[in-house]
Amino acid sequence: MNPRHPIALMIAVLPLSACQRHEDPPPPLDAVISSRSDSALGSLHITIPSGEMRTVDTIDVNITISTAPGVAITSFTFNPAAHGWTILHETSQTPTMSQASMLVEQRHLTIEPFLPGDYEIPSATAVLRSRDGATATLETSPQSVHVASVLTETDKELAPVRPLLDEQRQAALPPILSRLVWSGIFLAIVFVAAAVLVLRARKRSKEATAAKPRSLNESTLSDPEFARIALRLIASTIHPLQQVSCDAITTEDIIRAINRRDSNPDTSQLVSLLHMLDAAQYSGDSLSKEQRATIRSAIEQLHTPTHTPEAAA
Repeated sequence: MNPRHPIALMIAVLPLSACQRHEDPPPPLDAVISSRSDSALGSLHITIPSGEMRTVDTIDVNITISTAPGVAITSFTFNPAAHGWTILHETSQTPTMSQASMLVEQRHLTIEPFLPGDYEIPSATAVLRSRDGATATLETSPQSVHVASVLTETDKELAPVRPLLDEQRQAALPPILSRLVWSGIFLAIVFVAAAVLVLRARKRSKEATAAKPRSLNESTLSDPEFARIALRLIASTIHPLQQVSCDAITTEDIIRAINRRDSNPDTSQLVSLLHMLDAAQYSGDSLSKEQRATIRSAIEQLHTPTHTPEAAA
């Protein structure tokens, strides 16, 4: 073999290897997008990881506000929800001091799109104010983001929707099924109507029972009930008390009205009966059958024409 051949081969291979070593790397698929606004009072910086994403991805938005000593942030505005984004998470870190004596405040938002298409990360705006009253408005530029769908064209073609029951299955249903359905509806209506009528009848029965006045001749009346009804009947015969509600009239009111009217022996007997009724109603004294009969007799005499206030006048 000619010794010059290996040397020639090495000379031919070296340029190829050199070309491979100096080949430029491919550009990254994702490039960070940022926008910055500066002033003498501070700066506002916003960054997003990429301008391309899918509908199943989220995007992180980082916002940094740097202020000089003695400068305050009077207002800050950043509203991606108004541009179709959904805010999943939002945090704000505690401000820190940088090496350049700037107070740095960082805010982080995680947002996501709803549908594929072209979206916009809106501009962020911050208003700064120094101690001497100087102000500065910082505003970043809006950034465009393209959201791609994860579905292929084949996936986007929806299968035809099948009806729940096709015509053949509907025709196969027995006619008795529809009859049972209508019968059930009819029975439900009848049941509801019957329940309404029963409730109304009970309500009317209770109202009629409550409206019916009780008599002193009822043997089931307790002593307080007997005394309350008797006082109401006596008060109804006295002219000054006829216009007053019976529930608001006391025994003392009846006695005063009787004493102003006259002071004959019958009046004195009536006053003693009133004291007896008052004791039975409030003090728990019992009334014997004879006492009840005496009270009923006195009330019947009061309701005769000779004992009415008009006859006495």
